[in-house]
Amino acid sequence: MIFDSIEAPIPALRQDVDLIPFEENGEQLVILRDPSGYGSEMLVFKPEVWGLLSLFDGFTSVKDIQQEIFKSTMVGITAEQILEIIRTLDQHFFLQSDRFARHRREEDERFTNETVRHCVHAGASYPEEPDELKAFMDGLFLRDQTEIPDKAPIGVICPHIDLRVGPSVYVPAFKALKKADFDTVIVLGTSHYSNDDLFILSHKQYRTELGALETDLELYNAFHEATGGQFTKIDTAHRQEHSIEFPVLFLNHLYDSGVKVLPILATSLESCIQENEQPMTVEKYRAFIEGMNKAVAKLGRKVAYVLSIDWSHIGIKFGDEEPAVNMLSNVRQSDYAQIEALERVDWEAFHSMLHANLNETKIDGYACISAFFDLVNPASGKLFKYEQWHEEERDSAVTYASMGFYKD
Repeated sequence: MIFDSIEAPIPALRQDVDLIPFEENGEQLVILRDPSGYGSEMLVFKPEVWGLLSLFDGFTSVKDIQQEIFKSTMVGITAEQILEIIRTLDQHFFLQSDRFARHRREEDERFTNETVRHCVHAGASYPEEPDELKAFMDGLFLRDQTEIPDKAPIGVICPHIDLRVGPSVYVPAFKALKKADFDTVIVLGTSHYSNDDLFILSHKQYRTELGALETDLELYNAFHEATGGQFTKIDTAHRQEHSIEFPVLFLNHLYDSGVKVLPILATSLESCIQENEQPMTVEKYRAFIEGMNKAVAKLGRKVAYVLSIDWSHIGIKFGDEEPAVNMLSNVRQSDYAQIEALERVDWEAFHSMLHANLNETKIDGYACISAFFDLVNPASGKLFKYEQWHEEERDSAVTYASMGFYKD
């Protein structure tokens, strides 16, 4: 039932939705968007409505808001005007209401019971029609002129930046991967929507408009057996996640069959950066490393790794006090210093750089990189490509790169 009370507290506006300012025909507007996908439609408001929404804190009623607005502006607003906004938000699942809780539970249960994880970003981040998508992917590889070492990597870093923004940076990583000899690729991506566990595996087959590769269920089961059930099997974190879907799209483009995939999301090891502790001192992390190595060895798997990470996140959108344009040059320098440390596989230097500034540029790939280094102990690394995406309308920027890592 949609909220419709004047005296009861209005359900709080969800904290995990995006507020995006934009301009249309000279008019300033605000988009409300749900990146987790429970609310599938975007809502557009005038900026003054946002001031009203900021009062939806879970404690304030319609009557309270009427009094607050009149006291601060001496302008009256009717209860029906406020209720109309509340109903629209609740109908589209932007409020932390009973209706939203029920909807989220139903969506999560539906996803949990499925064996296939269907693509959710086709038609938005990349073409949805298979022929158009294939042409899009073919074009990316045909245009790429990056020089790739003539040797097999044990793992690569690719971005998970939107494919409308930085698709060319993905390509060198997957060109390098084609030289690798493996039967399973572990895609280790940053989790954006869940912190349910430190690492979240999925048994589902990731399907895109280009097809689907088989999931390595033997490795999935062997890992859970080796770790004694320490890690969750609830994989709803994968439901809307792009950091696995995007690299899987490239794998589907390059491989028809014969390759298996194990999708894993990594959440946060930020405490290790802040407290200057090595990840292997974290019991759950150590269990993951030991369990995965044990499972791989037991099955005799030849594994390659794809780390799906972005680099720095700066500017107003990401909580900084100044716009990204003022920071881009310095961030490029710090990004390259970190990348150079990884190229020479100097984990201590990389970790120390992040601790020194407490990860002020908000690199989201620390857990993935750390796990990869502890799993395979690479001997060398190589930067393929680096870019910065400056989102001027939001005074923000994201940086991202592609790299390869080798045993010799």
